[in-house]
Amino acid sequence: MEIQVEGLQWDEPVDGYHYKIPALKDKPEGEVQLIFKRVSDMLPEVQEVLSAHGLKPEDRIAHLNEFYPNGKGLDEKTGEHMKRGVGTEVLNFLTEQCIAQGARAIYVFSVKPSMRSFLLKKGFETFGSKNWHHILILKQS
Repeated sequence: MEIQVEGLQWDEPVDGYHYKIPALKDKPEGEVQLIFKRVSDMLPEVQEVLSAHGLKPEDRIAHLNEFYPNGKGLDEKTGEHMKRGVGTEVLNFLTEQCIAQGARAIYVFSVKPSMRSFLLKKGFETFGSKNWHHILILKQS
């Protein structure tokens, strides 16, 4: 399955992008938002983990602020529209975009069990007292 990600929009006033994932006949429109920051802009506990991975305060990272590739408001219990590969395709697209924008890592904060499980499967590292923080160190080409 190949998901089309529609034209990105620059989010003002933040340094970021808002992406729309078109609706399919059996899936609502999705959306995701990336905000680019410097390591030094992050919370101290996030800075500490990024620093342990060799990132410097001036390095650019991507904060995956919103990730609803299958639409907002879906029921966590039923998993409606989930587990079809849409999230994986969108995350792969976003990872390529982050690398192209010079980001050294992707950061996500999530308390949702389904999102946390998804991120772990995709190679993200969790940290923090409740494991709600997630990072993926990006391989630069």
